[in-house]
Amino acid sequence: MQARKSAEDIENIAAAWLARCEFDGLSQKEQSELDAWLCEAWQHRTAFWRLKAVWTETDRFAAMRRPEREELPAKPRRSTLLSPLRIATAALAVCVLATGGLFAGLRNSEQTISTALGGRQVVELGSGSHAELNTSTVLRVASDDRKAWLDTGEAYFQIKHDAQHPFVVSVAGYRVVDLGTKFVILNQSGRVKIVLLEGRARVEPVSDPAHATTLSPGDVAIATADALSITKEDPQRIAKALGWRHGVLIFEHTSLAEVMAQFNRYNAEKLVIADTDTAKLTVDGTFPVNGVSQFATAAKAVFGVHVERRGNEFVISR
Repeated sequence: MQARKSAEDIENIAAAWLARCEFDGLSQKEQSELDAWLCEAWQHRTAFWRLKAVWTETDRFAAMRRPEREELPAKPRRSTLLSPLRIATAALAVCVLATGGLFAGLRNSEQTISTALGGRQVVELGSGSHAELNTSTVLRVASDDRKAWLDTGEAYFQIKHDAQHPFVVSVAGYRVVDLGTKFVILNQSGRVKIVLLEGRARVEPVSDPAHATTLSPGDVAIATADALSITKEDPQRIAKALGWRHGVLIFEHTSLAEVMAQFNRYNAEKLVIADTDTAKLTVDGTFPVNGVSQFATAAKAVFGVHVERRGNEFVISR
């Protein structure tokens, strides 16, 4: 196996590139060098865009609107000067990501990999494949790196196809068989959602493999104990739903009820919507996954709602 740079080395290089982009700008030659570095490995791209999301957090805080408003949210103005807070935030992100074990290589034995509430982890599966685990996820991987079980939570898989040894994920009575694929599986409360981003994948009930379904890019499979249904999803909407891979939640005309559900997946601090009218307000924008208190403050300012802190809850009402 070829020697790999440590996660800390990759994060430091990504931070250095990001600082050059933000402070000085890049010449054409430097931009080409950055592009080449990003193309070398998915770890490079993950590190760079994760830090980019944190760095620009203060510039990207959302534009939100009431249902009756039709005007597009104004684009945030980008400051030409970086505040000490933003510099410190980026530096802290490097420290956290470098020491937090973002990348986990699997030993040659079956392993269980889990993430805590609000956690994320990237797991190398060998042969150029990897999985990215979202918040509160439990994934078991066999010793041959070609079989996995998603017990709960959400994971993004990027799999290098091997016709002789297909990669198989078992989840809630179904098997997802890679046919050269990028896909996401969400296993939540007895309901499984499988989204195919690239390539093909076969979904088959464990109890009846003959009734398998082959997915194409953009297909979304919803599986329960009793049924399997397939719909098409807009590629841009799929991409926005994967904002968690970069530490952000991206909303587009999203009800406050759904915004609450998404934030509550990631945080011990919870949003609570007290009435149905408030729950119907719609939100557009990009937010850090851990930005519950910031979101509550912004909702109060934009919507004119009442926000009350009760322990670890932010109760939002008219």
